Amino acid sequence: MTAPAAGWYPDPAGSGSLRWWDGQAWSASTTPAGPQPVVATMPTPGYQAASPSYQVTPTVHRATRNPNHYAFLTLGVVALYIVLAVSTGIVLLGVFPVLMSLRSKQAGEPLAPLAILAAVIAVIVAVATLSGH
Repeated sequence: MTAPAAGWYPDPAGSGSLRWWDGQAWSASTTPAGPQPVVATMPTPGYQAASPSYQVTPTVHRATRNPNHYAFLTLGVVALYIVLAVSTGIVLLGVFPVLMSLRSKQAGEPLAPLAILAAVIAVIVAVATLSGH
């Protein structure tokens, strides 16, 4: 008797998730089940174990974006603006940091208030540098 091919199958324990079948035994590895295509395989004659008779393609989970994506971009740009203003005297008004901080606020990011504060500081530094103080 030949066991089914290795792959992800519905958990025989009935957890509602998928469990990895290594071709011989169930592993401890599971993954959430979802709408997935099912590829039927030919059942092995005479094989009646509790192992699966079909293979399910596992879901590939994409990485999620950082919840402070725009806030971190704003802080990085503000740091660059301030370094340029202080070290070289080149002044860029903080339009980009202000817009990015507002986008951070729109996205409901936890560090949005810090990004807005940093953008305001960048504008103040730019104005102070322009005025010669």
